[in-house]
Amino acid sequence: LVGSEMCIRDSPGTPTPTPTIETPPWLGKRRFPGATLTVKQFNWKPMDVYKLLIPSFEKATGARVNYDSAASWDDLESDVLRDLTSGAGKYDCFVTNHLAVPRIARYIFPVTEWVKRDWDEIGMDDIEPLKMGLLQYDPQAMKGGKGDWIGLPFLVHGNFYIYRKDLAEAKGLKPPTTISEFEEFLKALHNPPNMYALTQRGKSGHHILADATFMIHPFGGRFLGPVPQNHPLYYYYYASPTEDLRPTIRAEETMRGVKFFVRLLKTYCPPGVEEADDSNVTQNLKQGSAASTWGENWQMLLWDPKEYLGPDTKWGFTPPLTENCDFCQGAVACPNCISVHSKNKELAWEWIKWTSSKEAQRIIIPAGGEPLRLSTLKDSDLVKMQPWLPALEKSLKSPIHSALFPDYPRFEEIMGSALHEALIGKKTVEEALDWAHVEVDKLMREAGYYKYPAP
Repeated sequence: LVGSEMCIRDSPGTPTPTPTIETPPWLGKRRFPGATLTVKQFNWKPMDVYKLLIPSFEKATGARVNYDSAASWDDLESDVLRDLTSGAGKYDCFVTNHLAVPRIARYIFPVTEWVKRDWDEIGMDDIEPLKMGLLQYDPQAMKGGKGDWIGLPFLVHGNFYIYRKDLAEAKGLKPPTTISEFEEFLKALHNPPNMYALTQRGKSGHHILADATFMIHPFGGRFLGPVPQNHPLYYYYYASPTEDLRPTIRAEETMRGVKFFVRLLKTYCPPGVEEADDSNVTQNLKQGSAASTWGENWQMLLWDPKEYLGPDTKWGFTPPLTENCDFCQGAVACPNCISVHSKNKELAWEWIKWTSSKEAQRIIIPAGGEPLRLSTLKDSDLVKMQPWLPALEKSLKSPIHSALFPDYPRFEEIMGSALHEALIGKKTVEEALDWAHVEVDKLMREAGYYKYPAP
């Protein structure tokens, strides 16, 4: 890709120039000579770019950084959980998914006092839109946005529509802005078997649940309803004063959204969509066999387009599509947290502040990292490198998040299974959602969340 359509990163084998590192004035004021900080991440490009920040941090603090990378996200979660529950204290700080926080909250060192102390150093106001209750957690009330601070953002995913702009322009197509326009846009791009209009995740579990969630929101659909402020599962980004956190799985809006989602995957995606995960979506885009995806910003960070597609290929990005509703789609935050077992908590805090700083963002974004700050999303130089930043900014302004509660993994398993059975035709959409509604109601009732009479 050329010009301002996409930043071309160096392909494998091409030496990457060492970036000029500008550090914030506070880094180095607190020194830790001889200390070793062990950071747990996983082997993924948007995470690996943080290695670029190690030399300047070591020079400023006098400490050594041991960057421990797991082979996969699943390995990362299991390694961290094992270390936390055993009390071994091997890892000083680690990245996790905000959905995992309720399960491990007791092992996360609260940084509330340090956030207050270092508010200006961190530039917290610059990351305000990305907090959305996902960096604070109250283990008693399970409230987002009102409990202890558990860390600072390390990765923030938002979704938008990614499409082959060159193919659209050749057909005289304008990017879709509504659901109705979206399907017409797909019809015009669809030319199987040479080119499929869409590629999405259809594999059972969190894969299909994530992509379905993107597509039901514009219809006004949700799998769990909003909650009032006095409910134990209140989280403020669903701030409706009247509704309970009951399953809304069988609601008309949700049903319409799921039917739309299943139809699109069956009609416009390449064969094998029912087992497609992140890697399949990326591969379809790499090979030029799919023209678009309703996905997340990280999908544009994992590959160098010039290795796979010609110089005339261009990509377009549109914000989340809406239709008769006033909210956008989901976002995921991966906080960088400190273990309660760490013997280097102050040093870990300095590392977390450094990796989320404005100065660090200017290093990692050109190298393939993810944006965390308002100033990053609005930086004209970075937008030239990553033209999807404006679409991500709009996506993050009004995101819908998943609930923070310990039983979420089982909820995810139920919904992922139901959606997958609808996709493969084992059940109709109505049958799949009816089953999921009963199972989720049972789960939430047995966990003690529901007090209203059973249906």
